Amino acid sequence: MENTKKSVLLAVLAVVVMGMTVAYALLSTSLQIGGSVSVPDATWDVHIEDFARTSNVANTSGSGATNGATVSNPTISATSISNLGITLNKPGDKVEYTFKIVNDGTINAKLSSYTSGLTCAAGKDCSNITYSLTCTNSMTTQNTVLIAETGVANCTLSAELAPATVSGANQTYTQTSTSGTINAEWVFVQE
Repeated sequence: MENTKKSVLLAVLAVVVMGMTVAYALLSTSLQIGGSVSVPDATWDVHIEDFARTSNVANTSGSGATNGATVSNPTISATSISNLGITLNKPGDKVEYTFKIVNDGTINAKLSSYTSGLTCAAGKDCSNITYSLTCTNSMTTQNTVLIAETGVANCTLSAELAPATVSGANQTYTQTSTSGTINAEWVFVQE
């Protein structure tokens, strides 16, 4: 009888285990994800284009009016303009350049940082020099995006020696020689 009890108990256990297996099979679900990943061609091409002097205004009043501003030919590449030499000979002389910042790539470019200015040489007075650098499309504001393939910012750089404020027949004007360095930098990163 003890063997019968054991056999019945084993049979009941086997039925319980098979019942649990069937219940688990009824409550299980399989989830799957399938697909592909592709990366199209992408290019990064933010550069400077069309750098040109648009005006060279010389003071045309008074004697010696032919001594206008003079400029040197700068070294220009896609990412830099260097050796730009501007000499403002007389009060009122002004030089102006235009150029473009272009995004011909397929990736949007975000302006990470921008700096610009005129640094006067040590011991010199540059208070009579007016320097400006302006660009359309907010290309002087951090985090501005230059859209891929169509983004263009038109920029203007100018330097001017302030006009003389001398009046009267017996007055004189004196300008002490001075010099400075123009510095501008745009740093673009992927948007």
